[in-house]
Amino acid sequence: MKKHASNDTSLSDDEFYGDDRPSRSAQKREAKAQTDLVPELLELSKDQLKKFVFFDEDFLAGLAMMKKMSFGPGYRRQRNYLGKRIRQEGWAEQIETTLGLVHGDSKQAVAMHHRCEQWRDRLIAEGDVVLGDLLEVFPHADRQEFRQTIRLARLEKEQSKAPKHARLLFKMLKALHDPTQSSTPNNSEDYEENDDESID
Repeated sequence: MKKHASNDTSLSDDEFYGDDRPSRSAQKREAKAQTDLVPELLELSKDQLKKFVFFDEDFLAGLAMMKKMSFGPGYRRQRNYLGKRIRQEGWAEQIETTLGLVHGDSKQAVAMHHRCEQWRDRLIAEGDVVLGDLLEVFPHADRQEFRQTIRLARLEKEQSKAPKHARLLFKMLKALHDPTQSSTPNNSEDYEENDDESID
């Protein structure tokens, strides 16, 4: 009996489903991207690193050690070690997300600092008119306390004295923008008693 040639054209599992595994070059690119996160982490302060709650003590100690190292073979080995830890723990996405939050907080803090500076300078220059504008934005602000501080800050400026009350005014403005901040309490001896005196 004559045998017929097999017409089996079925595909192997790999051919049918496709091989979804990343290529070696793609794996290298991913590893490099994760290792490149390490220098970004080195730029952060201790307080900022506290936001990365998923880091263990060994990783944080490795970062602290790397900050003290000069660039060279040892530095590169430590960077590669920390990059490997990031890959092993699967931290890359969490790190990128947290870096975004940290940098976002920094931008907001800088913007708030500039706003407080602008308010302080305008209050010292223009007095009650600008104070009225401030109270419209922050109706809970203490009018008398601000008027006293502004008046004394203006006197300091006119007399070329150290800007003690200008600094205090800045702290008061910062406390308005961020309730977690507190301004230094006023000492009664630092202020004149005439609260109703115009600062214009």
